[in-house]
Amino acid sequence: PEASKAISIKHGLKADGNKTGLDTTKMKPAAEDVSSRQLWGYVERSQDGGQGKTVSGMYSLNTSAPAELELLVGTGKSSFARNGSMQQDGFFYGADADFSTFDDGYVILYGGRYDAQTWEKTDWEQWDYENPNMIALETAQAADGTVYGIFHTQDWSGYEWGTIDYKNWKRTSTIGTASQAYVALGITKENVLYGVAADGNLYSIDTSNGNETKIGSTGLTLLDSEGKTYGQSGEIDQKDNTFFWAAVNSEGEKALYSVNLQTGQACKLGDMNDQVYSLSIPRLTVNDGAPAAATGLDVQIADGGNSGTLVFTAPSKTYGGQDLTGQSLSYKIYLGNQKVASGDNIQPGQTVTASLNDLPEGLAKFYVTTANSAGTSPKAAVEKWIGLDRPNAPTDVRLEIDRSGH
Repeated sequence: PEASKAISIKHGLKADGNKTGLDTTKMKPAAEDVSSRQLWGYVERSQDGGQGKTVSGMYSLNTSAPAELELLVGTGKSSFARNGSMQQDGFFYGADADFSTFDDGYVILYGGRYDAQTWEKTDWEQWDYENPNMIALETAQAADGTVYGIFHTQDWSGYEWGTIDYKNWKRTSTIGTASQAYVALGITKENVLYGVAADGNLYSIDTSNGNETKIGSTGLTLLDSEGKTYGQSGEIDQKDNTFFWAAVNSEGEKALYSVNLQTGQACKLGDMNDQVYSLSIPRLTVNDGAPAAATGLDVQIADGGNSGTLVFTAPSKTYGGQDLTGQSLSYKIYLGNQKVASGDNIQPGQTVTASLNDLPEGLAKFYVTTANSAGTSPKAAVEKWIGLDRPNAPTDVRLEIDRSGH
């Protein structure tokens, strides 16, 4: 029985309970206005994908209907961030458990890290084979950076509330015992932890002792006929304490919701095609001493060509508004998340011309960052069509024949 509980985490959390069968047509709005916000999350797609989309990776997600995903970086064949995440110092950390070795007596937990501005994969990697209590079902990050989560117990007998530091790859506290599995967590700016449990209800969780207080039903049935739930996640935007939930109900229907923290009721914001893990609010922080964003971006490529130059003006101020005089800067240019050019020893305010070669045809989005000893600047972006452009297909095409046959 304990083995089945552990293995079920990979594809669905096992928990006790019956289907609630509530009427979701009576759900009330959970927030006044949650449109046009950006979220991040990890999406895993099989090779056949669906609708031709086969790339697993980190995606940005808008909160307007429909809830559309845009790829930030592909993570290849390795899974990433299904079992917890953290943002710190401009990096996005993810943890992912592989239960395929459970019958051999261990589970592999992998930790990886990406630069959250450029989405370059760093060389930081961690592994764990001995500590099930490092494996989270879901996590939430507080305003002070603390990551709270619901974790397996060390003996696989159940779940526990605690905190974790992914950068230093260690559990930092055990708060208390969890009564059941939770599928979505979020924490407010006032440091109140909320969670959607497998029974479909919203709870508040005391971060001092793990006591759970039921608030109300979300209106969704999560447990399937086998007592499992699909992988999903949530997070609270601490600007206004809106709880976003990338939910999957018992029928496998996927949608983005906001959850009312006073009543528990969920309000659908838009349907989705994918399961989203480690739903996150972007926490990009730029050191005040780092350069401000580059300006004057211009891609110069001859019509029909695939090589040319990108011209930009290096910043003359720091992100905090101070002069960069006398500081040498470096720069990197990305096409999507692939680095295509870089350089060193440029001066603040200098006009820089960088060569671009053998670019793929299509609409390209370039990003420029500069850096000094204090850190990396915000990204500046510019779009350009590469290669031969093609006219759109004609519309309103009609064939008219008069009586003379013309």
